[in-house]
Amino acid sequence: MILLIDSINKPSFVILFDENRQKIDEISWEWIYNEASTLMPNIDNILKKNNIKYENLDNIIIVNGPWSFTWVRTTVLTANTISYLKKINLTEINFFDLYELEYNKYPIIKNSSKRDVFILKNKTSEIEILSNKALEDYLKNNNISEIYWEINENNLDLKINKNINYDKLIHKIELEKKEKITPFYVKKPNIF
Repeated sequence: MILLIDSINKPSFVILFDENRQKIDEISWEWIYNEASTLMPNIDNILKKNNIKYENLDNIIIVNGPWSFTWVRTTVLTANTISYLKKINLTEINFFDLYELEYNKYPIIKNSSKRDVFILKNKTSEIEILSNKALEDYLKNNNISEIYWEINENNLDLKINKNINYDKLIHKIELEKKEKITPFYVKKPNIF
């Protein structure tokens, strides 16, 4: 059994797949910065609903960022704890790799804050941080009319591809046998 946790996108998903990577069930939810109170109950709920114990999981796939420091840390810590206690292999994939596997087109954009975004302009570029205004200018100056983005809070007049087909995507993800995964940050957190 495989459990896929994507709590970086909106909405968030916990999806259960069988050993042939066929979907058994999924739970989705909209989060409103209540990280610690939503993730673990949703994981427990999908397993209980399907009469599956943690010990029956072979691998947990985690979308490990980027997003808010707290949310990424909560997600990674939850997965690492489950893996440690139940000896389950982990696979990590970041937001940009997820969209690259799904669409293989660019630019891929992820909100960073209300003021800026993370952007991967093409396959060989580095992830950059652009202000909302700089993003608008970049898209306009490069005649970009189609983007890959989990949401559109900037009300740009563009075709936005945001849906991830996890049923197909699961077959493209190479499972790893990690015991521990790390958060994927683009910018360092502002903590002291």
